[in-house]
Amino acid sequence: MKNKAIVFDWDGTLFNSMPHKRKNFVDLLARFNINKDDAIAYHMRHSGIPRKQLFMQAIAQLANNKISELEFEKLSLEYTDLNVKAGKQAHLFSDAQEVIPLLYQTYQLFISSSSTPSELDQMTTHQKIRQYFKEILGSKPAFGKGPEHIKFIFQKYHLEKNDIIF
Repeated sequence: MKNKAIVFDWDGTLFNSMPHKRKNFVDLLARFNINKDDAIAYHMRHSGIPRKQLFMQAIAQLANNKISELEFEKLSLEYTDLNVKAGKQAHLFSDAQEVIPLLYQTYQLFISSSSTPSELDQMTTHQKIRQYFKEILGSKPAFGKGPEHIKFIFQKYHLEKNDIIF
């Protein structure tokens, strides 16, 4: 069966944002007296998992601390704001700039990311690539990167497992 769709990750795959996101993550974790090198190593190992899980586990493991839902929400909003500001200085990888318009001619294109929907909306608009994607799916509670996004794409676009490249 011929593939019909391609689902991309965003950060570090299409968009060269990981250095900025890592710095923002480390800066926010410094509030919890987490060592910079430990925070960097943690982010390098675990970036890409849902944001809530990333922050909650990092704070629990590296600071032996827990934060409330409200504290996480505030931290997440601040992280989004920092990422959007920094993201305006970041760029698509050059290969992505070249290949997305070409792939768009043949495939349905999607993004599945652990970034928030608002962050993705702002960044894909700023990078002038939003129009190439059928869906740009950011993570939110009970709807995250990977299986949940893929299931949504299967159902909404009537695609089968062999129709998609991730």
